[in-house]
Amino acid sequence: MKKQKSLSAESKQLQKEILENFPQPDPAFLAILDAGLRARELLHAAQLRVDAEGLTVTGDRGGMKVHPLLDVVKASRSALFNSFKLLKLDLPPDGDL
Repeated sequence: MKKQKSLSAESKQLQKEILENFPQPDPAFLAILDAGLRARELLHAAQLRVDAEGLTVTGDRGGMKVHPLLDVVKASRSALFNSFKLLKLDLPPDGDL
């Protein structure tokens, strides 16, 4: 089994801030929080690639198509927001995590 990559400094800071408000989180809370923060990592990595490469890419037949990582951005954003919703955590007003 492959070891999971450590969280970024930003995600660790967010985790610390969240856990400061929950002094004794149960294992389920921690698992959902971890899944949400890992989705945040994936969201940011995919968004960086899309920002650098554009919303469209050249397909295998030479035509333009939607960047495939946009599906990853959408799914990871949904997973992140759903994990925060399950944990009853407030999202920033601008939705930027």
